[in-house]
This record gives sequence, structure tokens and C-alpha cells, in this order.
Amino acid sequence: MKNFLIEQAVGIAAYLLVTLIGLLGAWLSSKLAKKIELQNIKAATESVIAATQATVHELQQTTVEKLKAAHEDGKLTQEEIQDLGDALLEITESKLADSVKGLLVGAKIDLETLIKSTAESYIDKMKGWEI
Repeated sequence: MKNFLIEQAVGIAAYLLVTLIGLLGAWLSSKLAKKIELQNIKAATESVIAATQATVHELQQTTVEKLKAAHEDGKLTQEEIQDLGDALLEITESKLADSVKGLLVGAKIDLETLIKSTAESYIDKMKGWEI
């Protein structure tokens, strides 16, 4: 009888140990997947930032200077600013891979806001360089 109880206890302990190892493996896998997902989101965000900065630079060279030169005061009109903003969004989004857009949308990151805020920050830095 004693041997039977020992065998049952060992069987139960082994079952619990295997279950615990399985749960630990699942937990570690989920943590690793989350870390990889966060790394992918960071890389996608950096891709958007780089594309936005490149687009701002391109628009500055190809469009903004010409528009400013066309005005006596050298300033853009509100309509021109709006048109440049629309062009910025369109051109930047066209540079991005669908997987980047999908990842950021899936992560509930507002792509338009990210592009606009990056552009504003970059333009402010560019203005500082001109001083």
C-alpha cells in the first residue's frame, strides 16, 4: 500500500512538473513575442521618421523655396501651407511599405499624427540651422 501511495505521489508530482514547465514555456514565449513586436514597432516608427524627414527636405528644395520666392514678403500663404501638408502626407505614405503601415495601424499609432509631428519638429530644427 505504501508503495502504491508513493507511486501515485510521484506520478502526480511529475504531472505537476510537466504542467508547470509547459506554463513557464508559454509565458516566456508570450514575453518574447511581445518584445519582438515592440522592436518591430520601434523599427517601423523609425522608418516613418526617416521617410518624413526626407520628404520635408525634398519639399523644401523643390517647392517651398519657389513658393517663398514668388511672394514679396517671402512667406507662404495658409493655402500653400495646407497644400504642402497634404503633399507631405501623400508622399511620405507612398514611401512606406504596407507592412510598416499595417504594423503601426495595428499598434493603434496614428500615422498621420506621427508624420505631422515629425515634420513640425524637423522643420523647427531646420529653422534653427538657418540662424
